[in-house]
Amino acid sequence: MPVPLPTLDLAERDYPALQRSTDARSVYGHALVAERQAVERHTQGDEYAATKVIFARIVGWLLLYPFGDTPAPFVLEFVNMRSDFNAKIYELGELFMQYVIPLFKQHKPASITLSSPPTRSSFERLRNAIDQQVVPSPRDHKDAKAQALIRDRYRCKLSDRLDSASFGAGLVDMTPQDTETFATHCAHIFPESLCFLEGRDPEENVDLIQRMSASAAYIDTNFQRNFAVTAYTMLNKFGCTNIQQELKGANIHRLENVMTLEVNVHYHFDKLLVWLEAVEGRPHTYRIVTQKPYFGNLPDEVTFTSPHALPQPSPRYLRVHAACCRIAHMSGAAEYIDKIYRDEEELGVLSEDGTSAPVLAHFLHRLVEPG
Repeated sequence: MPVPLPTLDLAERDYPALQRSTDARSVYGHALVAERQAVERHTQGDEYAATKVIFARIVGWLLLYPFGDTPAPFVLEFVNMRSDFNAKIYELGELFMQYVIPLFKQHKPASITLSSPPTRSSFERLRNAIDQQVVPSPRDHKDAKAQALIRDRYRCKLSDRLDSASFGAGLVDMTPQDTETFATHCAHIFPESLCFLEGRDPEENVDLIQRMSASAAYIDTNFQRNFAVTAYTMLNKFGCTNIQQELKGANIHRLENVMTLEVNVHYHFDKLLVWLEAVEGRPHTYRIVTQKPYFGNLPDEVTFTSPHALPQPSPRYLRVHAACCRIAHMSGAAEYIDKIYRDEEELGVLSEDGTSAPVLAHFLHRLVEPG
């Protein structure tokens, strides 16, 4: 549900990110003006002003929920680079909606499939290597899934429900609290599609890119490379610095970027309907936040622990995911993107009367690498 930006006084009172920066307060003031003028134009019958309301709110909520402790310098510099503040606010919000939100809000999340059951002997060898601290970092999805299952006690990280395949292979016993088992996935916080920049064969990445792209018709080598380059560029500009170096190539599978989630939870995590917000002063403890239409029996809070000395999911990565969730829903961008995806699926091809123009515009923006 979209939420109007709070007044400057309320924002300064309630949001630490705005309290730390005079420049951020100034840009937030410009976002308020841009939002108000777009709302007025929409009320007067300008249907295109509705998207500008979203763009202005994206910038406002991005200032209040930055990827770090303070808003990224790029956000402040971009708006202040010329006197037409409204235009820069709308342009900045559109950049974020076109390139950052769809990175996490996947159009077609991972399909519901079960991987091959693990063997007990292979997992025992891996557990021994972990206990001796000689296990290498995961090289691919399979390695990441195996190590994450061991770290996560063969359970969904959020619901604590038991993994079916692991139980079937005799890797773990049921407890008195377990009444059934569930299929799980190895869920990535930053998507696997970003591993393309390592120079792998493009054909190996088609399925991964398709999860993120709006239309499979546009899947080609240039798109795949441009997608990864653009995504990393935008993440860096909006405050997620050094992320490319941390997650380049096989590093996308590092344990800090993955966690075991049951299939239903994973699906909604990738749709920005489930996210984690850190509890201050309690390491690896998070509030579990859900958004309609997701409805599941998840606890209000979870603390990540493990019997093995393996890295937990990165608080920084989870913070970026959570910020995107908040911004997408509170700005109205999530609903807008859902509508675009529905239109693309229903229209199939672009209509001659121009009704599919927003779909085309969205996809073309995704294909063009910013200068």
